[in-house]
Amino acid sequence: MVRAWLSDAMSSPLTRYEEIDPSLPIALVNGRRVAASLADLITHGPEVGISLDEQRVVWTDEYVWTNTAATGEPFSEVDHCAGWIAASLELFARVGINAVAEEYQAEWSANRWWTSQATLQCSNQRRLYCLEQ
Repeated sequence: MVRAWLSDAMSSPLTRYEEIDPSLPIALVNGRRVAASLADLITHGPEVGISLDEQRVVWTDEYVWTNTAATGEPFSEVDHCAGWIAASLELFARVGINAVAEEYQAEWSANRWWTSQATLQCSNQRRLYCLEQ
């Protein structure tokens, strides 16, 4: 089952990921480890940028829809593109940045920008983080 790292006002990865085996590491599609477990991802953030998509294409400095705080809980009760169903200039959502250049890695990691960096308009397409078990 694939689950997106997304939160709205009511649900979040913490409420939807209960079936993910907590003993398994989180890894990119090429096998590179992102975190020792889901708990480790939430507690410490990713060890490396989440820079590979499902087609193994490398992306960096890309905004990713999340509205998810570093704790795995919703960041905002309203900044989620109306429950992730609307693309509008009037609506906003919290985004993270998937990966950054090495010289910015420490700041990206310390500030948990992978999951919560800015609030942007919902009118543009963005990427998603998805976990599959």
